[in-house]
Amino acid sequence: MKKISLIATVLIGAVFSITPNARAAQYVWTGGAAGTSTAWKTVGNWNVGSLGTTTVATVLPTSADNLLLTKGNASTATTGSPTLTAASWTLQDIAIDSTFATASRVLDNSTGTSTASSITLVGGRAAANGNILSSSSAYSFSIRNGTTGALNLILGTSGNINVDNSSTLSSTAGRINLQSAVSETGGARSITKTGGGNLTLEGNNTFSGGVTISGGSVGYASKTAFGTGTITMGQGTSIGQMATIGATDADRTLANRLVINGNVGFGDSTRNVFLGGNVDLGAATRNITLYNSTYFNGVVGNGGLSTDAAGSTTRTLYLSGDNTYAGGTTVNSGGLVVLNTTGSATGSGDVTVNAGGTVSGSGKITGTVRGAGLVTAGTTITSASSAMLQVGQLDTTSGMSFAFEATSTSFLNSGAYNNDVIRATATAGSPFTQALTSANVVSIYLNAGSLVAYNNGNAGVFQTGFFSGSDFSLGSGTFNLFV
Repeated sequence: MKKISLIATVLIGAVFSITPNARAAQYVWTGGAAGTSTAWKTVGNWNVGSLGTTTVATVLPTSADNLLLTKGNASTATTGSPTLTAASWTLQDIAIDSTFATASRVLDNSTGTSTASSITLVGGRAAANGNILSSSSAYSFSIRNGTTGALNLILGTSGNINVDNSSTLSSTAGRINLQSAVSETGGARSITKTGGGNLTLEGNNTFSGGVTISGGSVGYASKTAFGTGTITMGQGTSIGQMATIGATDADRTLANRLVINGNVGFGDSTRNVFLGGNVDLGAATRNITLYNSTYFNGVVGNGGLSTDAAGSTTRTLYLSGDNTYAGGTTVNSGGLVVLNTTGSATGSGDVTVNAGGTVSGSGKITGTVRGAGLVTAGTTITSASSAMLQVGQLDTTSGMSFAFEATSTSFLNSGAYNNDVIRATATAGSPFTQALTSANVVSIYLNAGSLVAYNNGNAGVFQTGFFSGSDFSLGSGTFNLFV
């Protein structure tokens, strides 16, 4: 009995000697008692607890803690400078509520030294689902470098950035701007963008887990803004270049692989979008809304494409790869320019160009082109951009029209076409599935500068038009000549 009693006493003592783990805390920004301080590293500028708490922090947050940026704390007006000075911290996440600011706010490294600061986000708060940042503010919030020292954002885990407002690619109100470089620690880390608002990535980022856009839009101001991983776009999402990048198209071309899992948009109505990686259409036909012209320079596969131009019919999708998708291509409005040098820019399917749409280029389409839209060679009409466009065949039943530009009496120059040519490759006979009718308008533009040499009665022959392997009839199409 004594032995048993001794064991029980030891066990009881062991139980009472256990110290519970510290619970994660929420730190609520106050800006100090007067609400005017801007220093994150000052412990008295934070309260600890739920929104409305008056308990001033006594220690700075750790990796088990999270931040709430708000103006709703009853103990402060939080009316200080809109620029907050960051410290090097490891945190779960940062949340921003709708009361945080009455003007756009910035978090940077304004220490006046060249020493870099960093914020490492490790996630883990169940209530926030591991969010990296969240916001419902009507004012933008930016994380950026200081004038002398960098402020780096490090992903210690994969997580969400939720922008729950109406900010867009063309509107700055409520946007979250990550102007600092975003890297990773502990393995490949990814970002999932949620909410209907806009996130802008501006740094030269090196995280490798990719970006999934589940809602809203993501803007970029660096060719490495999305890191090195795959960009995955969900239904109704969009991406667009938000600032001038470099001097050439190569300087602003994203190298990331792109997966499109819904109907999506590209561009911010001001700048074009250049995509250099391969594009996976997710085994379905995807409609692309062109808010500005967009370049798919990689290989497009696994589905079908349709396009709509928003705001201007000059907005165009450019296809440069030997593409493998088989679901067909439809141009509802705007342009489709094919620039491939091998294979077929539109995969193995046919192309439909509806009224208000244009198909053009210097590449090759192996399928039949049909519809009531315009087909022309080169990249534009009347701009000395002559070329040969190759198509499988032309189905003109719906009233398709054509345009050709002739700039020289020399048809070829070192293998390049001086004048527009549309060549059918699927058959040695007529390029048309049936003869042209009066509903098929063929417009020929003679470049005015090229006619100067013939003002004094000199003779010249301009060759342009359709080409096939044997003679064929143009039927009774409507022909217009413009000089």
